[in-house]
This record gives sequence, C-alpha cells and structure tokens, in this order.
Amino acid sequence: MTRLDARRFAADGHDMSGVVQLSAWPRAAESVIDPSVAIGYRVSGGADAAGRPRLQVELTGTVDVVCQRCLQPMRLALQGEATNVLLASNQQQLEAWDSEVEDAEVVLADEPLDLDELLEDEFLLSLPFSPMCDDPGCPKRKQIEATDAGASRGNAAPEAGIENPFAALRGKLRSTQPD
Repeated sequence: MTRLDARRFAADGHDMSGVVQLSAWPRAAESVIDPSVAIGYRVSGGADAAGRPRLQVELTGTVDVVCQRCLQPMRLALQGEATNVLLASNQQQLEAWDSEVEDAEVVLADEPLDLDELLEDEFLLSLPFSPMCDDPGCPKRKQIEATDAGASRGNAAPEAGIENPFAALRGKLRSTQPD
C-alpha cells in the first residue's frame, strides 16, 4: 500500500508511473476474467485552470471482461484518457468544488491518500456498467437485434419455440375488448 501526500504531490508538480497487476486490487480482480493481467498507470500532479490542486490519473492496457449479452469473454481496451481528480483539503471545500465542477472528480485529501485505492477506483469507474461486445457474429446480439427490429414494426419475431409474452398479452387484450 502506497500512501501519497496528494496535495504536496500536486503542488510540486510530481509525476509517477508504473504497472500493477489487477490481482493486487480485490474489487478490480472480481471485475475481470484474468486478474493476473497488468495495466499501466500514470499520475501527474498540478493545478486546474482555477488553481485548485489536482491529480491527473491515466490507466492504459487491455483486460478481458464478460459480455453481458452473450456471456462470452470480450477484450476491453482502457482508453488512456486522463481523469482529473481535485484534492479538497476539507469537507466544506469538497462539497463546494463538487457542486461547481462537472469535468473532474473531487476527493477529500486532508491526509495521505492510498494510491492503490485511488487507482482501483479509477479502474472500476473506467469499466462500462454492462459490457457488451461489438461482435457482429454474436448469436445473442443477432437475436436481440431481430427482436428490436420486429418490435419497431409492431410485431416482434419470436425465437424458435418461445412465444413472445407481449404478443400473448396483446391477444388476450383483443379477445376481452367489445366489438
């Protein structure tokens, strides 16, 4: 566990980078297929345009996650975009900056920060809430697109052997309405 005096780090304009295995981060390890994968990080200190102390955190690499559509592994590239993290010195400052700033996160840095926890949080925030593959050959994607296309035409095409529950409901509604 690396403790970082983040406000001093930012004020001095320090820069650090390294590589970490996701297995070192318990929550991140649960979010990927292979937690032995290593990703790169870079943390740069400085100030934002208003002079507030900030860290820029950048993660790079690729991880495998489970597609929530087909439940198959899919590769996810971390974009390497820097996230701005403003470093509030007290709770009042945190609340004020949090309401003012839209393009940065605000954390309380009144004592040294756990760098691993900060990096793990940024990693988890970089993952999609529900990852879905872009594979055009994904059988579940084809089923969903066919159902969506059918629904937009007003009558969804049922899967083989599975009756569309909304079609059954529509039939019941029609049979109970007077002519």
